[in-house]
Amino acid sequence: PRVDVIFPKILSKQITGVQYMSLIGINLFVNITSPTTSVTMINTSTNQEYLISNIQVSQTNQQILSFGLDFVNIPDGTYRFRVINNGLQNIDTTTFTINNAVLNVTDLSTLTWTKNVANGTFASSFGQGNTAFRDSNSNSSVGSFSSRTERGLLLLSDEVLTNQEANGDWWIEIESSIPAVGLDYFGDTYIGITDSSSSSSSIQSLLPSYGLFVWGNGFSYYPNQVVISSARNFSGTVKTHIIKQGSLVTVLVIINNTIYRSVTFSIITQFTGIKLMLASAVGLQRTYDNNWKINSVFKLIKL
Repeated sequence: PRVDVIFPKILSKQITGVQYMSLIGINLFVNITSPTTSVTMINTSTNQEYLISNIQVSQTNQQILSFGLDFVNIPDGTYRFRVINNGLQNIDTTTFTINNAVLNVTDLSTLTWTKNVANGTFASSFGQGNTAFRDSNSNSSVGSFSSRTERGLLLLSDEVLTNQEANGDWWIEIESSIPAVGLDYFGDTYIGITDSSSSSSSIQSLLPSYGLFVWGNGFSYYPNQVVISSARNFSGTVKTHIIKQGSLVTVLVIINNTIYRSVTFSIITQFTGIKLMLASAVGLQRTYDNNWKINSVFKLIKL
């Protein structure tokens, strides 16, 4: 077994009652009734162990293991998980934090956005507060262009994290709703964050620092365009979690609460700050842009 991501990354004991966690990785279809199988939560400072018993796993979704626990009596600190399945044990060092503080959720209701469109119309698209909405005009004539940046939409928010905050620890959640007719096979949309040095006056800013890349064939992580799942004929909700801890950024994507995929990047350069973004471009040699609607709601927590 291997645990790539523990989600959520932080649990507040100010929340009373049972809270649910998910371990995301590979080979996590554990048989908890087997004497050679166990899941244990371990305090990384004291090595105190807590056995987890109410495990939920699925044979058809072996990359996720879930459980519920009331953390009120668990000491504050950093924890990792030891997963033993039929005598085989994970060797990863992925951790999460338990504390008694209230989660520091940033109010994004007064956030303002700038909008830039190159060649064509995205008349219904807007950014307001914690929401960004992309809706191109159905079958609008956009011509044929030599590069994606010649025909695109960029929605860019105010700065949500300053230089100092951006290089600390934080968690940004983006919930995107996509209707059944939502995806143009030849178009693409980027949903995520970008460095504050990006400018709404440059359509080149279509590319985010980290986030989700949505196109007709599939969902992919960005900056590495690794395919997560097919997007053909998709309808539903895609949650993108961008989590920074130390020098690592994890992008976790949850598709219709059934497909969980994650990837971790090592940060090479520091952020000058962070803005939220939603950007779209039309594929090459495209003479029209089908109606493509994506509504994304952003949430920011400073860890």
